[in-house]
Amino acid sequence: MWNNSSFSVNDTVSPMLRIIAILILASVITACSFMNPPNQYLLTEGVRARAAVTSLEQTGTFINHQPECDIGLSIQPPEGGEPFPSSIRRVVLLTDIPKLQPGTVLTVFYDARDRSKALIVGIGEPPSVSKEQAQAMALAGQDLLRELSAPGVADSYAAVVLAFEPLGIHINGDNPLAVMTVKVLPAGGGSYDAKITAVFGQSNLPKYQPGREIYVLVDKKNPQRVTVDRARM
Repeated sequence: MWNNSSFSVNDTVSPMLRIIAILILASVITACSFMNPPNQYLLTEGVRARAAVTSLEQTGTFINHQPECDIGLSIQPPEGGEPFPSSIRRVVLLTDIPKLQPGTVLTVFYDARDRSKALIVGIGEPPSVSKEQAQAMALAGQDLLRELSAPGVADSYAAVVLAFEPLGIHINGDNPLAVMTVKVLPAGGGSYDAKITAVFGQSNLPKYQPGREIYVLVDKKNPQRVTVDRARM
């Protein structure tokens, strides 16, 4: 049943399902490797919205040689009404600073009870995923997971999470459907980026934040077919 942006597929779809699918609107959001750790609860409790950067100022503090910044935002509530201001203080990678200049459109989650709290999850307009698309992703991903888990079909490699972008839909409770961008690190070298569209268990979300290392299953015949290696979680 769909309820508050949630739905349940049949009982064969595990809440811990790791799936990969081609997301039609993946090109809308560019991978963005900055999350606001104190506000990660907004991934499941927040309101997804469109925001525009209004200011970007360095505070003068550096952590691991990366600048701490105050990012001013103008957030547009999804139900309509006037945009409201918000601000996020966080460490920003030097390579991400050009992506956060005033006027840049972002996807954010904000706290409806305290609008001063927000979380940036991607660059670009919030994607629109229908019930049918989301269910198709889940079912296709279940088939892929089963296929790549078969002996001899896939290799297990380390990977680094580059971005984690919830799509605003929850499956089987509080488990978000999201697009995770990873840098796959094959044992023989030659790292590359890949996207995993999956239903992620709510309790495991901290494991999938940018910078974390995970393990993924990679199709031996097509290295872009990737899913989370559940056996090595």
